[in-house]
Amino acid sequence: MNNALKNVDLEGDSIILKPESTLEAIGGKINRSEIATLSDSWEISDAKLKEIKLPPEDDQYIQVEYCKGKETNSNCLLFDKRIYFKIENNPNKY
Repeated sequence: MNNALKNVDLEGDSIILKPESTLEAIGGKINRSEIATLSDSWEISDAKLKEIKLPPEDDQYIQVEYCKGKETNSNCLLFDKRIYFKIENNPNKY
């Protein structure tokens, strides 16, 4: 899979994204997720990925903060005040 974010800079507590392309799922089937335990989780299977080039746009800024999970004390990051936990080393696994 191509790296869709080739241009990333840091500025203080912000990450500056300069996206050049997106990956879009073409075709495939929509199914209830077999990985998640929630009944409202869906996934797309058997789709082909297509890279779509983007026109040059203004830079996109994301404010980043380090945090600790309240219940688990796990390391986490806040991206624009939304909490994220690392669950897998391989981002293409899911």
